[in-house]
Amino acid sequence: MNKPLVAIQCLVYNHEPYLRDCLNGFVSQQTSFSFVAIVHDDASTDNSVAIIKEFAEKYPDIIIPIYEKENLYRKPNGILMKTVHAALDKTGSKYIAICEGDDYWTDPLKLQKQIEILESNSDLIACVTNTCKVDKKGNLLEQKKENVVQGNKEGIYDIYDFFKMPQHQYPTATIVYRAIHQNEIRSKFRHTENPFRGDWTLWIILHSYGKFYYLDEVTAAYRTNPTSLTH
Repeated sequence: MNKPLVAIQCLVYNHEPYLRDCLNGFVSQQTSFSFVAIVHDDASTDNSVAIIKEFAEKYPDIIIPIYEKENLYRKPNGILMKTVHAALDKTGSKYIAICEGDDYWTDPLKLQKQIEILESNSDLIACVTNTCKVDKKGNLLEQKKENVVQGNKEGIYDIYDFFKMPQHQYPTATIVYRAIHQNEIRSKFRHTENPFRGDWTLWIILHSYGKFYYLDEVTAAYRTNPTSLTH
């Protein structure tokens, strides 16, 4: 198997009601390059594993599953993310995308659009997009999130622009970033991560290595899930 250009990081824990939307978003991507999804189930107690197995059997070239017998999130020393990062590194991919099991992609050309932007501009470390907002049942709450960046103006943003943003945040489910400097980035993130800040510190660390491109198109759905870690 040739190295995939993109590896998707997908963490799953008791996401049964939402997981089909998430995995369908992966397998429906239309790209001119290969990609894989590392789908890590952290010992879910619902039917998440059965759904992952179903997709892994149907799409073996895309879905790479990891099933835990014990919940790693509760274990010390960051063993959960070390396990996921090892799997991502093994793919040898040039880029990493993130989408947790309760969010999902809505645009089948999402990856293609973002990779074309990143491949054409070596100064960029990452590419993000806009999202819509849905409730836990998938009902649309916002057609398009306003002021993801100042005025939702598409273009290139550096760390100074980031701190001028209304919310100092990018939609996690939309990011694609270069898989370089990973040891340094992960080490810094382990020392600064905070579940109540979401991925706020990750954006700052990535910005220290390059600029982001913000694509003002809706390519994913952010789910307001009352049982998620952040909520």
